[in-house]
Amino acid sequence: MLEIPSAPGLVTVDLIASADAYVNAGQPTANFGSSTYLLVNPPSRTSRTYVMFDLSTIPPGAVVQQALLKLYVSQNLYYLTNQYLDCYAVGGSWHESTLNWNNQPNIVAGTAVSSQIRPSGSWMTWDVTSSASQYISNRRPNYGWCIRDPDEAFVEIPPVIRFNSRESGRYRPTLTLSFYPPRLEISGPSSADVNTWIKLRVERVDYRDRKITTGNLNVQLETSSSTGKFALTEGGNSISEVEIPNGKSYVELYYFDTNPGSVTIRVDTNQYRDDFYEGGVLRISLAIPDTEGPEVRVSASPSRVRELDLVSLVIDASDPSGISVIRLIQIGTDEEGRTVQLGLEEFPQGGRTVAHLELDVGPFPGMRSVEFVVEAEDIYGNVGEDSTSVVVERDTEGPKVFVRAEPSRVPERWEVHVSIEASDESGISKIVLIQVGTSIGGRETELGVEEFPLSGETTVHLPVTVGPFPGMRTVKFVARAFDIYGNVGEASDVVTVLLEALRWPPCGCGELLEKKIEGVKMFSHWDSLAAGDVLGDDRDEVVVAQDDYGGRLYVYVWDREENTLKPVSFEGGEAYTKIRYTHYDRLAIGDVLGDEKDEILIAIDDDQAIYVYGISGSPGAYELSLLEVIDLKALDIRFTHFDQILVGNFFDDDEKDELAISRDDDEVLFVLDNIDGNVAVYEFAAPSEGGFDEFRYTAENDNEEDDDNGHDEIVAGNFLGDGAEEIAYLDNNRNRLYVFGFRKSSGEWQIVTVVQYGIEFTKYDAACSGDVLGDDRDEILVFRDEDRLALVYDPLLGLVKLQYVFYSKYDGVAAGDLLGIGKEQVIVATDDHRSIFVFLSEDLGGG
Repeated sequence: MLEIPSAPGLVTVDLIASADAYVNAGQPTANFGSSTYLLVNPPSRTSRTYVMFDLSTIPPGAVVQQALLKLYVSQNLYYLTNQYLDCYAVGGSWHESTLNWNNQPNIVAGTAVSSQIRPSGSWMTWDVTSSASQYISNRRPNYGWCIRDPDEAFVEIPPVIRFNSRESGRYRPTLTLSFYPPRLEISGPSSADVNTWIKLRVERVDYRDRKITTGNLNVQLETSSSTGKFALTEGGNSISEVEIPNGKSYVELYYFDTNPGSVTIRVDTNQYRDDFYEGGVLRISLAIPDTEGPEVRVSASPSRVRELDLVSLVIDASDPSGISVIRLIQIGTDEEGRTVQLGLEEFPQGGRTVAHLELDVGPFPGMRSVEFVVEAEDIYGNVGEDSTSVVVERDTEGPKVFVRAEPSRVPERWEVHVSIEASDESGISKIVLIQVGTSIGGRETELGVEEFPLSGETTVHLPVTVGPFPGMRTVKFVARAFDIYGNVGEASDVVTVLLEALRWPPCGCGELLEKKIEGVKMFSHWDSLAAGDVLGDDRDEVVVAQDDYGGRLYVYVWDREENTLKPVSFEGGEAYTKIRYTHYDRLAIGDVLGDEKDEILIAIDDDQAIYVYGISGSPGAYELSLLEVIDLKALDIRFTHFDQILVGNFFDDDEKDELAISRDDDEVLFVLDNIDGNVAVYEFAAPSEGGFDEFRYTAENDNEEDDDNGHDEIVAGNFLGDGAEEIAYLDNNRNRLYVFGFRKSSGEWQIVTVVQYGIEFTKYDAACSGDVLGDDRDEILVFRDEDRLALVYDPLLGLVKLQYVFYSKYDGVAAGDLLGIGKEQVIVATDDHRSIFVFLSEDLGGG
């Protein structure tokens, strides 16, 4: 056994195998216990190696830090160094001289550890810390370990690995064991009288202070006094050693001495090597007893206090024999004259002859007076006493409170840092923070109440982070502090929530995978693209309206098997159906009838009307039907070739969508609501925030040339995630994004600015909306023709930039959940490629 130097407290030893052998399936009754080598190989000549170590020299209670089983590779034939051998704990007894294949014991399931095979002339090492620890602690019998190939399937030319055995004379099987040794602890009084029997306790524990109860342990006893002696009972025969029996962690004994002074008692064991078990030491001060108690003086300041104040006590005690303990007893008298023991504290003094204590005690809620009784006891049990008292007055004032919220102006999605400071001489029991928000419509809403329990601190600094506050315009923070009597102090601060949203850093929605859909007969810059659930199958379809051939309508549905878009067949087997549609008409999709299925809306400027179509039938025989015609002339609304229509549930007061019209000739926004077959028309003037002054769809002049060089865009979507949909207006001249919502005030619908900030948007850019991030809110997608980028704007969180190379002017863009996965895909129809590209989320795989 070779000791290896290690860290202080940690012992490391190398143990050489006490038994080793291998077994071979080809020779099932042969014993190889005296072989100078050990073998491991798979069939047809399967061999396994067994090795055992004598762990009896390691004491129970040793805490194993690490155990490494090492075998020296004397020869490696055909094994690759990227293969492994497994090492198992053995579950039954075996003997080196009789072990063979037929009588080999079972291995213990779940104990395998692996080691990578090494070349010849090197060591293989297995970390057997877990099983070695179980062997040493007697939680499992020590039957050693078995090393075997993890795959013992038949091979024609099996590899072989040969290790040195303990009979080889060198490089023998080794167990390197690192452990923390157990120790003996002796406990007893630090001071005692001479000529009295002193009770002692010797206990064995591991280095984590856990008790050890395994095995018998012989303990040697030693005293520094020539007149001292040990005994198992008071007055018993003198002993020099004692045994802690198996099943117990300690033994009790007695010590007797006739000479005063300091004595040192040591306990140790010779059952194990010195550094394998630590001994214990106890020092006792022995004195001749006296019969007089200590002199004691106690004073209290101030003599009058409030209920939650503290009292300063000064205690002086002296005794030539030494003071063992000072006791402070607090006795209160309440308003009804009843006495209550408020507390008993003991202060050990360790035999000092002079003691001086300065203590702060209290508070004393509900008391009118408190008496402090001090008892000092010397080492012989003699007691001295003194007392004093104070008058207690009632507290009725609440804490002083200060609160500050920073910053004082924040966007809706920012957090606010609230700093609360409170002080009270009686002590604070809790602080409550109440958040009250005022919404855009002026309604007050309690946003949250947080309670912070405290334990009577007189001064408190409490930092709290709260928010965000979507939909709020102001938030008031009310902080209330309670003292331990229930008195309350209060303060508040207010922050303003800005309508202007800040551009935050990109939120990292990830790249998109493109899917090119061939077979589109034609898509030119006068055609229109949209997406919606027009078939009522709980997912969206792609709808293309073409102005060629007098007007055609294509509907594409996603084929899950072929992972592509395919056109649906209408009656007659055609992939399209004829409609009226020219190059200045507009296409929109939405559930304007409230039938839980989207309708197709075509606004025709020649007719000054909007045609509402629905699709019925089944695959292979769909039919397009005209459901309703909205006569704009009858509603006194003109629709011209640069106007735009969009559909959304703007009012959120029923289960159907409303229709909005943005005109290039009027400075108002029209919203049409179909109520029981009657169309109600709402006109909304532009809000004044941020310089926005009109809902014109185009640039500065009304002529076609200027319109073609200055297109604005307007889209609808559920951008706030609150159920109702909003309208997003992308102003080409101001390069700003405005998001407008509809709020009801005094029974009337009003339009308000929710968010606005600067964007990059030029004349040939396009926009659409959809929940492409899968966060249950719609985003605004801007497609730029200059640099072929698609930008995703989340009005509440900021901007995400996506690479895209197939968009140019006159292409069509839309977003829809074609796959029915609860997250929308990006759709681009290009007039250059005559194709539709569908951008799928990266997490769908393959696309």
